[in-house]
Amino acid sequence: MRYRPAGLCGEVDWKAGESLDFSSAGLYFRASDTFSPGQEIEALVDWPARLDNGIALRLAVRGRIVRSADSRAAMRFDQYEFRSRSTAEPR
Repeated sequence: MRYRPAGLCGEVDWKAGESLDFSSAGLYFRASDTFSPGQEIEALVDWPARLDNGIALRLAVRGRIVRSADSRAAMRFDQYEFRSRSTAEPR
C-alpha cells in the first residue's frame, strides 16, 4: 500500500506502508510516519482480484486516523473507490 497526507498532489509525496487488516469501514496499517487522531490521509491498496481476469485494480481511500501507536495506525474511511491500476500511479 501507499499513503500520504490528504491534499498533497505530488507523486513523491506517497510513502510505502503495509496493510495489516481492513474492513468496509477502515484500514489498519504499518507506516514509517507517526499520525495524530483526526489527521486526514489518502491511501492506495493493491487489490488481489482482477477485473475481467486481467485488469489490475487498486482501492483508493480517504479518511481520518482514529488511533495510532508505534508504527501502526487505523483509519476510518470517508471516501473510497476502485480504480484500474495505471502506470501513472505509484506502485
